[in-house]
Amino acid sequence: MINTTRFSGLFTMENTGVWLIGLGGIGAPIAISLAKSGIGQLTMWDGDRVSVENTGSQLHGPGCIGYHKVSSLEFIMDELAGPMPNLLYIDEEFPSWLFVPPANIIISAVDSIQARKSVWDAISANVLWDWYIDARMSAEVFQMYVVGTREQSLKYEAILMDQSDEGIPDVPCTQKSTFYTGLLAGAKVCAAVANIVRGIETPFFYEDRIRDFQSKVYAWN
Repeated sequence: MINTTRFSGLFTMENTGVWLIGLGGIGAPIAISLAKSGIGQLTMWDGDRVSVENTGSQLHGPGCIGYHKVSSLEFIMDELAGPMPNLLYIDEEFPSWLFVPPANIIISAVDSIQARKSVWDAISANVLWDWYIDARMSAEVFQMYVVGTREQSLKYEAILMDQSDEGIPDVPCTQKSTFYTGLLAGAKVCAAVANIVRGIETPFFYEDRIRDFQSKVYAWN
């Protein structure tokens, strides 16, 4: 069991439940960051298997090629955080939530607009939640939407429905993402969760262009 006393007094996540959808370049670092931060319950979905293209830009290594990403991450998590009974791995595509623990925060870490729309449609129609985080990565750019109110939900939905995958090149994962951008995503999303449990206002939209050392923050007015 990991020791979380080094940041005691900063925040506590032991009473927080999270659903994490996608365990690739963004999702895997988010999962490890949350686990090491003492998350109370973490349920994770991913139906994909590790491919050779994933090994340069994701936490999954060459020894896990061909395995489900949930199995690969479970091995990595055991090494970095130790066996944790509060972690649930589901090797299916979301939504498949029969008998899963409830969550007050849902995090989408999928890799296409269509997949994001499917996730949003599913949780909007069937799930009660307090916060929704949409984390995105493209090469050296990270974006994050944090949705917590009815007004924010309507605004986010309007933005999402106006977006599409058309025009996005169908190239290998190694050209769509970089490992260090995924690590930044894990840090930023975990920080957003920490702010939520502390009751600190979190921006509706955040963007970081790593190569240019520039970031944008849009608060909710």
